[in-house]
Amino acid sequence: MEKNKSFDNKLSVIHGILAIVFGVFVVAYPGLSVSVLATFFGLVLLLGGAVLIIGAYISKDSKKGGLHNFLLGIVSIVLGIVILSYPKESVAAFLLLSVGIWALVTGGILIWGYTKKFGDGKRRPVTLVFGITSLFFGLFMALQPIEGTYAVAVIVGIYAILYGLHALIYPVQKN
Repeated sequence: MEKNKSFDNKLSVIHGILAIVFGVFVVAYPGLSVSVLATFFGLVLLLGGAVLIIGAYISKDSKKGGLHNFLLGIVSIVLGIVILSYPKESVAAFLLLSVGIWALVTGGILIWGYTKKFGDGKRRPVTLVFGITSLFFGLFMALQPIEGTYAVAVIVGIYAILYGLHALIYPVQKN
């Protein structure tokens, strides 16, 4: 039993170190990190699209998914080419559409809730601060999508560093 705990602790240390290394890399090189992620995703779409087209061709006589797999393959390849051609802009557009819009909507709802006096009195000022912060972050993403993408990358990197430190300080405990 003690041997398993020692092994789990070693795995936790390795896990923590890898998370810290990843986080430091992303914080130090957010632009490169975004480009690598986009390139990987673009390649996955290209290869996946090719597999779908080949599968559609092979199954064209069976009438099981031939046309829709072919169309999905074409869309995947086109999107893969766009992402590989414009990696930073592609990730920025995705984050703008997902994180940016979410932040704008969340900020608006929190500010609206503050003005309508929802929640208890102690939490209301915090709600307003989070609402304004979220709104500003969403606006930043909308007005500066590339820089916003880097900001998200840095936030992910900082989270990875903190997660890794936690894994080093508090290794896995088995009961």
